[in-house]
Amino acid sequence: MNDIKIVAASLTDFEQVAGLVRALLVELDPSGADKVEKMAQQLAQELLATNAILAFLAKSGDEYVGVITLHQCAAIYAGGIFGEISELYQLHWLCPN
Repeated sequence: MNDIKIVAASLTDFEQVAGLVRALLVELDPSGADKVEKMAQQLAQELLATNAILAFLAKSGDEYVGVITLHQCAAIYAGGIFGEISELYQLHWLCPN
């Protein structure tokens, strides 16, 4: 079993966040790879800088192996403000066959 640590992403981690979200989006739609490549880093940097999202990275040794991004929502049914998962991804080699 790999020793995995979860760390809060800061603005300086935008490239790692963008890279893992890009991998998720390309897996979901390989035809959009070029578009995602151009926008992912810029959007990750902007969203982290403005606190529009929070991100947490999973690390195995020195390698980033997963990401989760969250954003704030509000609803009457929920009793006010709550968090929602925007993106969630882990590298495939972590999944047992």
